[in-house]
Amino acid sequence: MQDETKICTQWFLDNGMKANADKFHAILSHKSDIEPISLSLDGHIILCEKNVNLLGMNLDDMLSFDLHVKGLCKKAGKQINVLKRIANKLDISGKLAVYKSFVLCQFNYCPIVWNFCGKKNIRCMEKLQERALRMVYNDQISTYEELLTRSNLKSLHVRNMKAIALQVFKCINSLGPKYLHDMFIPKCTKYNFRDGSILHQNRFYTVKYGFLSFKYHGAKIWNSLPPDLKTNTEFSDFKRLLNNWEGPFCNCNHCFIG
Repeated sequence: MQDETKICTQWFLDNGMKANADKFHAILSHKSDIEPISLSLDGHIILCEKNVNLLGMNLDDMLSFDLHVKGLCKKAGKQINVLKRIANKLDISGKLAVYKSFVLCQFNYCPIVWNFCGKKNIRCMEKLQERALRMVYNDQISTYEELLTRSNLKSLHVRNMKAIALQVFKCINSLGPKYLHDMFIPKCTKYNFRDGSILHQNRFYTVKYGFLSFKYHGAKIWNSLPPDLKTNTEFSDFKRLLNNWEGPFCNCNHCFIG
């Protein structure tokens, strides 16, 4: 890590820039009984941390995203409390607009990164959305599914699955970052199936870093889409059709809830 960091900082210098080592962070996944590891760079000591904040994301050394989801739920909960105080001054459409603008937006930032945060965390976020919708409609009787249908919204789980599908589309069509273009490989077969847009699904050897990964579930979600949806080459058309698609997404016990 130290050698690679020196290569990066030298690249900055070669290109007329200077990296600020005071703002560097290091994070390393290891057991708690191991002595803390530090890096030395140009006289600066960089200690490996348990979690770091990066561009609005709270990354922990075990990639559990517990702290990040806790922060999201705290922010969303405060906004829901504000909505509760002004609810009697707004009609249903107004309350729903406030919810979408100030609460739902909390869960729309980088969901692909923290999506595999565990079933417990996802349930907490879904409970917050349910609580907000009950407040919007002043309804304590209807089920969560009925409230979603009434508000024309999807569960956070489904929204995240569609966000992953959109990113896979960008990867396949070389619209995203170059380092993601080769992540998904079309599956080769000697048979001529009706669905010719099937991606190869890699075998995984660990749950945390194999099964619970964008690479594995991105291919799985893409393969679950209907063939006529995957043949679109225009991103705007694909996004519109995906948003209107009412098909099911996988609900594995490891990271998703129904």
